[in-house]
Amino acid sequence: KVNMVTKLIDGTFPDYTRVVPSINPEEPKILFRKADLQLAIRAITAGASERTRAVKLTWEKEGKLRVSSKWIDLGFEGSIEIDAKTNVKEPFNIGYNALYLRNVLDVSQGEEIAINCATDNSPGVIVAPGATDFQTILMPMRV
Repeated sequence: KVNMVTKLIDGTFPDYTRVVPSINPEEPKILFRKADLQLAIRAITAGASERTRAVKLTWEKEGKLRVSSKWIDLGFEGSIEIDAKTNVKEPFNIGYNALYLRNVLDVSQGEEIAINCATDNSPGVIVAPGATDFQTILMPMRV
């Protein structure tokens, strides 16, 4: 026997399209191979504790993405560079929860992923070029 308790919520909800940031070609953008970032995140967080949740992504103008994390318990900071294509003119940093970013990458389609964000504290719009039905919004963390 299963009992289910529910509550009907009445109300007017906002149009979700007003909340989702639009992609502006002038904003910082980076395109990379999904498998490269998955491997870098797994490697950089392999020995991290539960307290170390964030990974910092640094978008370099030279076509590199630096993935770094601090292992607070050990006093260690490590980083891994992967190849990427970017439109940034100066290095750009943003932090994400490593588990959330890994989950997004695991369910994304295609071999390439693009991250677009206006500032280091604005939501990142993650898309898979060529897959018109995949778009994810990921909130940044302070790193």
